[in-house]
Amino acid sequence: MSMKALRGLEMVCLTRDASFNLEYAGGGIYANAAGEEIKDLMDMGCVSCSAAYFTRESSAIEFCPACGHMERKRWESFQELQGWSNSQNWRFLTRNGFQAFGCYWDGEWQLKFSENRTSLEASRRFDEVLDLLALND
Repeated sequence: MSMKALRGLEMVCLTRDASFNLEYAGGGIYANAAGEEIKDLMDMGCVSCSAAYFTRESSAIEFCPACGHMERKRWESFQELQGWSNSQNWRFLTRNGFQAFGCYWDGEWQLKFSENRTSLEASRRFDEVLDLLALND
């Protein structure tokens, strides 16, 4: 996955509930736009694509916002993946122009991000590609 997926997210904290801009206040302190220190900020790195991102310990996201990789999380059906996705905050995708997809490969469904469905289908890596956030999929 290209680092293109993280454009616009470099100084954004992504949580299950929200996404918000971060400001470096100096001395190792990061703050939100109101100037409040974020004490439980976690600087994360993806083991799959090496992307770096910020989340909070109190509401950490379980996936890499660049490639969708998750440790020890598997879905046997698209409906299971879609059910899990309902508890996530996807507003950060409006910042980078990507969309969330469920992709079937090697006997399981996976979360993937891309600018469009066609590019995932054209990779010929996945047996099926479905729009994860579509209301009527």
